[in-house]
Amino acid sequence: MLTITTNNSGEAAKYFFDTIQHQVETDGKVIIALKGDLGAGKTTLVQEFCKMCGVQDVVTSPTFPIMNVYEGEINEQKTVIHHFDWYRLDSMADLGVINLPMILSQLGIFFIEWPEKLPEVLGDYEHYVLSIDIEGESRIYNLEKHN
Repeated sequence: MLTITTNNSGEAAKYFFDTIQHQVETDGKVIIALKGDLGAGKTTLVQEFCKMCGVQDVVTSPTFPIMNVYEGEINEQKTVIHHFDWYRLDSMADLGVINLPMILSQLGIFFIEWPEKLPEVLGDYEHYVLSIDIEGESRIYNLEKHN
């Protein structure tokens, strides 16, 4: 498990970026489940990762569209970044026309906020859980791999 305590989400993103970059280079994809209370900084952390990947678009929370897609690069290789927010979901049916198994079978980076809303989904995939706990003005970030 990798852990960092900081009040700077950019610093946290840099701390974990090498692990994520290595996973993408090795397997072509990485799934990161983001856990934390409202206001913990999940979307802010995704914004920092996207910035590090050279994403030019404004990165926003996909609370209502459920999924945003961005194009970035890792080591000069184009990389698609999917950003999900499952906060409003109660079942797979709430995804509507989003074919989640097809999307997660693709290459790229997948950030999933509120993965506990559909816990059955990630059981089939190797993924990381990045939890964010608030401690005063700082955040404690923990990254753990799940097979």
